[in-house]
Amino acid sequence: MHPTASIEVFLTPNEINISKISDLSVHNCGAVVVFTGKTRQEEHREHGILTSLNYSCYEELAQKTIEEIALEATQRFPVHAIRIAHSTGEVKVNEPSVVIAVGGLHRAEAFEACRFLIDAIKDRVAIWKKEQWSHGSTWSEGKEIKL
Repeated sequence: MHPTASIEVFLTPNEINISKISDLSVHNCGAVVVFTGKTRQEEHREHGILTSLNYSCYEELAQKTIEEIALEATQRFPVHAIRIAHSTGEVKVNEPSVVIAVGGLHRAEAFEACRFLIDAIKDRVAIWKKEQWSHGSTWSEGKEIKL
């Protein structure tokens, strides 16, 4: 772990400000990698067109788990800063639901850490997703949470 690695995690019911999350300039990083996960347009044979996703979680546990994953990333990769924002509540099509910014001295480590973070968050954090379609709603099957 970099001795002064900065970790910030936000769960927010509001729209994610991608510019704010990705601005790691104060951390003296030579490379900043930003991943933005957005609600994509889909069509369901029975329920019609996807209009939004609704994310829910037990916020204290989700926050703690994401922070633990970020700390693990700083121990595995030589990065200086990690900032993560994940939406709770409704996220319309084309809006971001998760933004991860990773800053380090070099791009390779920042890319690797960013990929590790999104994969670990999807694998280990209990955030549920309800799909809102033009003609009904369904719960996303998702993946089994790995503990």
